[in-house]
Amino acid sequence: MNDLVKKGEEWLKKNRWLAVFFLAVPFLNESFPTSPLFYTFFMSDIFKYLSISILVFIFVKKKNKPSLLMLSLIALEVMLLISSLLNHENFVLYDYEKMFSDIASVCFFGLVVETFLDAPDDLIKGLFLNFEIAVYSYFFDFTLNLSGEDYYRRGLLATLLLWILPGICVALTYAYTKKKYGRSSLFILAGLYIIYKVWNATAIVALAAMGFVLVLAFLLTRFGKTKNWKIPLSVLIVLAILLNLFVLFIYRGSNYPFVSFIIEKILHKSTSFTERDVIWAEAIRMIKEKPFFGHGSRPVLAVANSFALEYPHSHNQLLQKLNESGIFGLAIFMVMHVLLILKVDKNRNSFLRNVYAAAIFGIAMTYITEAYKKFFIFYLVFFLAYHMDVFENAKIDKGSERKDQTRKKRIEWIDMARGYGMILTIYAHLGHTPFSSWIYSFHMPLFFFISGYLFKAEGGFLEFLKRKVKSLIVPYFGLGLPLIYAYALDNHVNSVAGLSDLVKSLLLQERFLTIWFIACLFFLDLLFYVMNRFFRSDMQKIIVTLLLLVLGLFDISFFRIKWFWNIDACLMALPFFTFGFLLKKHDLIDKMTNRPESLGYMLGAFLLNVSCWYLGEKLFHEHLDMFASRYGFAPLTYLSAFAGILFIVIVSAKHTIACVRYIGENSLLYMAWHQSMIIPWIGEYLDPTRYLVSADFDRIFSYEILGGFSIYKIYYLLVTCILICLCNEFLARSELRKILGR
Repeated sequence: MNDLVKKGEEWLKKNRWLAVFFLAVPFLNESFPTSPLFYTFFMSDIFKYLSISILVFIFVKKKNKPSLLMLSLIALEVMLLISSLLNHENFVLYDYEKMFSDIASVCFFGLVVETFLDAPDDLIKGLFLNFEIAVYSYFFDFTLNLSGEDYYRRGLLATLLLWILPGICVALTYAYTKKKYGRSSLFILAGLYIIYKVWNATAIVALAAMGFVLVLAFLLTRFGKTKNWKIPLSVLIVLAILLNLFVLFIYRGSNYPFVSFIIEKILHKSTSFTERDVIWAEAIRMIKEKPFFGHGSRPVLAVANSFALEYPHSHNQLLQKLNESGIFGLAIFMVMHVLLILKVDKNRNSFLRNVYAAAIFGIAMTYITEAYKKFFIFYLVFFLAYHMDVFENAKIDKGSERKDQTRKKRIEWIDMARGYGMILTIYAHLGHTPFSSWIYSFHMPLFFFISGYLFKAEGGFLEFLKRKVKSLIVPYFGLGLPLIYAYALDNHVNSVAGLSDLVKSLLLQERFLTIWFIACLFFLDLLFYVMNRFFRSDMQKIIVTLLLLVLGLFDISFFRIKWFWNIDACLMALPFFTFGFLLKKHDLIDKMTNRPESLGYMLGAFLLNVSCWYLGEKLFHEHLDMFASRYGFAPLTYLSAFAGILFIVIVSAKHTIACVRYIGENSLLYMAWHQSMIIPWIGEYLDPTRYLVSADFDRIFSYEILGGFSIYKIYYLLVTCILICLCNEFLARSELRKILGR
C-alpha cells in the first residue's frame, strides 16, 4: 500500500498540471452549456468545495504563507459576510449556501496559484487546457450553430469576456514559458472571433484597451530608444477610475458628442449605456441608505426599464462593491489594486509586465458598465500578475528550444533603403496619383538593385539552388497560400473552379499578385549565377545584360508574352541587378556616400529622376510599371530608375530610423501581404470613413495635397505597417518562420 501511495505521489509530481486541470474544471466551465458532457458532472457546488478542500490541504501541508493579496481578498470576503449578516432579515438558507459557494469560488484562484507557485509551468499548462476546452467548445458552437440561440443572448449568458480576457493572459504566459506561440495564437484568435460574433460592447472596449496598450508598448520597445519600455500600471488604473467617475457622474450624451460618437457609431449602443443609467441611479440611492457596510451579498435593485423590473447587480463594479460591502469593502478592493501596482510596476520583465498591466487595465475598463457575478475569474489575472516573477525562468521545454543564433551582420543602409522602398510601395498601391506615378519610376528597380548588391555566388550550382529554394521558393508558397485564401474571400471566390484557377495562377506565376517579385527574383538569381560563371569581366557582364535587355524590349514591343514565372520580367530587371552587383564589387556606395559632396550627389540624382520621369509622363504618357510590362521610352525610364535608386541609397546612408529599418529587415512579408491581404482587410473592418459623422469629415479625410497625400492614405499606410509588423513578430517567433526564408 505504501509503495502504491509513493508511486501515486511520484506520478502526481510529474503530472501536477493534471491536478491543476481537474481542480479548475468546476470553476472554469460552469457557464459553458456546450462544453463536453462530462463537465456537467463537475457543475455542482460539492465539487467546488472538494477542490477547495484539496487545495487547502496541499497549501497547509507545504507550509505556505498567504500573500498580502490573498489576505486582502479574504478580508474583502469577510467584509461581505459581515455585511450580509447585518442584513440577515433579507436572507434565506439558500442565500447563505450561494454566498458560501461564491466565497469558495473567489478564494479558489488565489489558492490554486499560491499552492502551485513551486511549479509555475504546470500551473499555466493545467489552466490553459481548461481555457482551451471551454473556449473552443463555444467557438465550434458558434461556427456550427449548435444551440440555435441568438448570439446576443448566448453572449449574455456566458459572460464571455470573463473567460477570454483571462484566457489571453494565460495563453501569452504559456507562450512565454513553453514557447508554444502557434497554439496560444490560435486560442486568442478563437476568443476574438467569439467576441466579434457576440458584439459585446464591454468586451470589445476591454480587449481594445488591452490591445492598444500592448501594441503601444511593443512599438515603443521595438523602435524607441528604451528597449524595455514600461507601462505604468498606476497610470492605467487611475485612468480607468477617472473614466468610471466621468461616466457615472459627469457624462451626458449631448454635452460630449465625441464620446457619444464612439458609443453610437462604433459600438452601436445607446448613450444611456443600454439603460444602465437608470440602474446606476438606483444603486447610488441604495448606497446612500447604507454607505458604510452596504446591503450584503446579491443586493436586488428595484428598477423598471425595458429589460427587467429588478436587477441582482449594479452594472458597475465600483457601485457593486459599495452596495454589497459599503465604503469598507470598496476600500479593501482598492487596496488589492494598490498591491498589484506595487508588484507589477517594479517587475523587470517587460513582456509579462506589459501583458498583465494591459490586462488589468482592460478589466478595470469593465468596471464602468458591468458587475460580473463571477468576477472571481478576473482574480486569476490578479494573482498571476502578483506572482509573475515566478514565470520568468519557468521554461520547461528547454531541451527543445533552439539555440540562440548570432544575428548576421546587416548593412544598415540596405535595410533603410528597403524600408523606404517598401513604405513608398504600400503608399503607391493605395491609389493612382501623380505621387504614386513617381514612386513607380524606381520602387521595384530599387529592390532588384539591392538583390544584386547582396548577390553572392558561393559554392556549386546545386548548393546555390538549395539556398535560393529555402530563401525564396519556400516563402513564395508559404506566403502565397494564405494570400490565395485572403484574395478568394475578398473577391467572393467560392467555387471549385475559381479556387483551382487561383492555385493554377500561383503555380504558373504570370504576374500573380505581389508575390510575382519573389518568383522573378528566383530566376534572376539563377540567371546571374550562370552569367557570373561564364562571363568574368565587368564589361562582359554589361554587354550580356544589355543584349538580354534588348531581347526583353523586343518581346514587349512585338509579342507581349508573359513568360512562365515572370522570366520576361527577369530580362527587364537584369540591368538593375547588375548595377547593384558592380557597385558592390567596386565599393562605390561607401565611397560616394562618405564624400563631403554626397549631398550634392543626392540632390542631383533626385532632380535627374524627377526630370526623366516627368518627361516620360508628358511625352509618352506612360510611367514605369514592371507588373504590367510598361516601360515607356526605355532610355528615359531606365535613367530615371537609376537616378531614383541612387537618391534613395544616399538618403538611406545618411541616417537610421528604427521603424523604417525594421520594415526593411522584414520587407519580404510586407511585399507579399500588403496589397491583396492587409489593405482589403483594413477596408473591410477598419476603414475610418465608415465611422465619420458627416460628409464634411469624409471630405477632409480624403482631401489630397501635393499630388497624392491625404489623411486617409496615411492612416492606411500606418495601420498596414503595424498589422504586418504584428504578423511578422508572430511568424518569426514560431516554427512558421521558415516561410519567411529563415
